[in-house]
Amino acid sequence: MKHVRWGIIGTGDVAERKSGPAFYQVDRSKLVAVANRNVAKAKSFASRHGNPQVFDSVDEMLRCDEVDAVYIGTPPDSHCELTVQCAQAGKHVLCEKPMALSTSDCQTMNDACAQHGVSLSIAYYRRHFPVVQKIKQLLSEQAIGDPLRISVSTYSQFESDGDQPWRLNNAIAGGGFLMDVGTHRFDLMACFFGKPLSVQAITGTQTLAASVEDAASVAMEFPNGVQAVASFQWNSPVPRDTLEIVGTQGILWTDSLSDQGRLWLETPSGQEDWTLPAIAPVHGNLVREFVTHLLDGTPNPLSGESGSIATEISLACYNDNQ
Repeated sequence: MKHVRWGIIGTGDVAERKSGPAFYQVDRSKLVAVANRNVAKAKSFASRHGNPQVFDSVDEMLRCDEVDAVYIGTPPDSHCELTVQCAQAGKHVLCEKPMALSTSDCQTMNDACAQHGVSLSIAYYRRHFPVVQKIKQLLSEQAIGDPLRISVSTYSQFESDGDQPWRLNNAIAGGGFLMDVGTHRFDLMACFFGKPLSVQAITGTQTLAASVEDAASVAMEFPNGVQAVASFQWNSPVPRDTLEIVGTQGILWTDSLSDQGRLWLETPSGQEDWTLPAIAPVHGNLVREFVTHLLDGTPNPLSGESGSIATEISLACYNDNQ
């Protein structure tokens, strides 16, 4: 196999803006198929993304021998069923986040892919942002000594006109801001420090006319005594997306966990800073690493086992708040 030939299930906003272009712009990657029950929508998407073949059903696309791997870009409640279908058809899977709505569904996805000998990766693309990679490098170099504490603050305003309505439907989304946005930050914490040993949370609905949370405060303990605090607001008129890591010999912090950010390192001897570039398309580095994994046998950039941790943390937050 010289290229990974992709099929896409779901042609919504994320596939349009973030993930879709990566599948045909990354080296050794081709977008060859799109599946959507709404054929007109699928054809419209295809016309803007290299004119891949359009299918009106997932089953039909999965029977196509030209498809090696599938990107699942549908709402979270469908992730488990679709991943199992893809695995049974012998297709590798890159699944959108959050991975699933329950830990049992996450396990079912992992088991199905293992049983059928295909790879499963979860699309927590922020791990591959330059600012995050630089943080990982500095931590590995012990630039701040032994880490003691990590804190993140993520504030935004839910846009009722522009956002998908299913994001406020607990049965489809599995929750509110924690599942939708918080899982990205939980995944980064797990990327840096592993799986948390304990999780405590306060969640609530302060201003949204919905049954899902728009605010949460989370405290966690990671291995080696690292403490974590995370604050989330889906109702802030002023956006924030910050991270700070305190260590025995210094502090790391960034003003943005988006695709472009500035990073500071402060120690008793002085301060350094870096301005990290944006990447385009947003999923580009993630797709590139998954393609390299499939073609060259390198480690899976974000396995299902690793990707399930963020879901487990969110569910622990909800359980703690009951």
